Amino acid sequence: MSIYEVHLASWRPGLGYRQLAEELVEYVQALGFTHVEFMPVAEHPFGGSWGYQVTSYYAPTARLGVP
Repeated sequence: MSIYEVHLASWRPGLGYRQLAEELVEYVQALGFTHVEFMPVAEHPFGGSWGYQVTSYYAPTARLGVP
């Protein structure tokens, strides 16, 4: 098992969930990874916290669009 950890908002800035999914699958497969681990994706008030200041535990951040 080989895990690629990624922070979605900074990996490809400006893309939404669906565009990120398409690019990420191709990218990790090309590198030989078998699994993906997402850094925090919950809603948070400060972008510089990378999602570690959670305000809504059950809501994905709207910064990347609608999941």
